[in-house]
Amino acid sequence: MSRIDVSLILISENRVVLANFQGRHASKLIELHQESRTGGTSSIQVLDAILQAGKSLGRKTLILDTSIWSQIISVPKLSVLDIGADELNNALKFEVETLSGIDADRALLSVRPIDFNGINNGAESGQQSQSAGQQSYWVNVATREYVDQATNLAKLRGSRWVGFAHPAGLSPTRNRQRSQHVEVWGNLVFLFERHNLQSISSRSSNWPVQFGIDSWETLGKISTIVTEQPKMLPAELVDSEVLALDQESVLNKWSHGVARRVAKQEIEGLPILVDAREAANLSQRALLCGTILALVTIAFCWIHFSLLKQRQSDIENQITQLKQPAIAKRSYDAELIEVLNERSKLEPDVAKIQLQLEQIEFLFANQTDRLEKFLKILMTSRTSDLVIENIVHHEKGILVKGVSLGGNSAPLMASRLRELVGPFGWRVNA
Repeated sequence: MSRIDVSLILISENRVVLANFQGRHASKLIELHQESRTGGTSSIQVLDAILQAGKSLGRKTLILDTSIWSQIISVPKLSVLDIGADELNNALKFEVETLSGIDADRALLSVRPIDFNGINNGAESGQQSQSAGQQSYWVNVATREYVDQATNLAKLRGSRWVGFAHPAGLSPTRNRQRSQHVEVWGNLVFLFERHNLQSISSRSSNWPVQFGIDSWETLGKISTIVTEQPKMLPAELVDSEVLALDQESVLNKWSHGVARRVAKQEIEGLPILVDAREAANLSQRALLCGTILALVTIAFCWIHFSLLKQRQSDIENQITQLKQPAIAKRSYDAELIEVLNERSKLEPDVAKIQLQLEQIEFLFANQTDRLEKFLKILMTSRTSDLVIENIVHHEKGILVKGVSLGGNSAPLMASRLRELVGPFGWRVNA
């Protein structure tokens, strides 16, 4: 059995249609089944009957039911300013209860704000008007019992997501020359401009007036009319493209276009009802998927970070190894420069020490026979008129004492001693 991706169920006054599609964008129609609807049967009975025939449903199922209450409701802007979706639904439930007769406790609402684009929505024809102080909403309403029962039936046939809506607003239009198009569903007439809802009216024979349009010429600008009963359209609408859904080929194309919008999630701008439990499950699944995705992302980032960190460490080690010779060379160069600097500082001291060493060596070499040489020089320098009485060691050197018999004997001896002892580094004081 082929897998079904999108199922479309149309429940109108006279029939029920089931269309099953396959493909990511519902590209292939694999089944189109329709049955007549007998009078007095409820929507849930019709749905149960067609599903009891053994029909399977896709993962996404959209139930389009013309019995779903659909209208435009306008409320003062101040009353809905800065309120949440739940509060807005609760506020509109009381408006809906008065207009639809559906008890507020039993009503499920889907609400979409709308803006009018200049179409004259005549108040005298019963249409909603939007003033500067009003905010308008397109509201679809179904009973909670109907939504719960239909959701259970659809899930028993394989659906994971089940949505409910009035079929208005889902029709694709092809004519881009004229932006307005009309959809007729049962006793309701919907006027759209570029898929923006402009009015919802009860069907009557006085078509121009019910749209608030004052001439057939203006009405002739309508590009497309979608209806299940084309024979009831005014003859003046001959220039408009009519999508007559009572023809199977047209129904096929129409359902295909709607299914593609469901598959591509292009229905967010429409008031789609979803069972509260389904919405909660979707939220939980979305939260779970988001959590899993976040964990996977964190794990991927951590693994990527660890790999990058390890790679960085390896590269740093390689760089360090490559730098070792250069670092060693710089260290050796620094030590060499330091040694050379120290050497340059020590060279004067070395020269000085070397000189002193030479002097010491000279003195040491001459010091051993110093006294003997001195005595010999003293004996050779003495004259006969000079008598040496005493030779003693003094703190300043060697002190020679004697008596001079001649006036010049002592100075002559001192002069001669200076000449003879000078090479030995001695000095003579006399």
